[in-house]
Amino acid sequence: FFFSSRRRHTRLQGDWSSDVCSSDLMVRGAIIEIGEFDRAGVWLLEGQELVGAWGTDLEGNPRDERGLAFHNKENHKAFWESLLTQENYGILMLDTYEEGDRFLALEESQPLAYIGLKVHGELVGVVFADNLITRRPISPSKIESILPLCEQCAIAIQNAYLLAEREEEIDRKSTRLNSSHLVISYAVFCLKKK
Repeated sequence: FFFSSRRRHTRLQGDWSSDVCSSDLMVRGAIIEIGEFDRAGVWLLEGQELVGAWGTDLEGNPRDERGLAFHNKENHKAFWESLLTQENYGILMLDTYEEGDRFLALEESQPLAYIGLKVHGELVGVVFADNLITRRPISPSKIESILPLCEQCAIAIQNAYLLAEREEEIDRKSTRLNSSHLVISYAVFCLKKK
């Protein structure tokens, strides 16, 4: 479906980012339980790419997907455009799935549900869910059952971004203040010597 690549940096960095990832892991589990899906993944929007948080392997176990990214919007224009509509969810058909660093072909296409995570109309991420293990069909009612959870997930992601921006601003101001303090201290030292 998409191409994946390894990433080194994301907007969510720092000591508290592990709390965000833990929350995404809990959201992943709740989506599987509430929506009765086999697998689910939470992905964050970083510029023009979706970067992984937590997903599920083919045995149904949690999988750290922080090193993965979905990109190439041009080849998947309909998917990206549907995320921007009022009804920002849908079902795609998968022909392949990713296992480690390679893509494997499926014997028959399988449905993949997606839900855009939005705050005040701004897309901050996407939840993906499927039944690749049991091959059960996915109904719109199952997707709708997890929409309230997805709304709360979007707010948590947006809050994490706002907190990261605030912490960066505080760090910049602190660095400037420390530099100013050093200059003033040196000036006082020089004046005392005279």
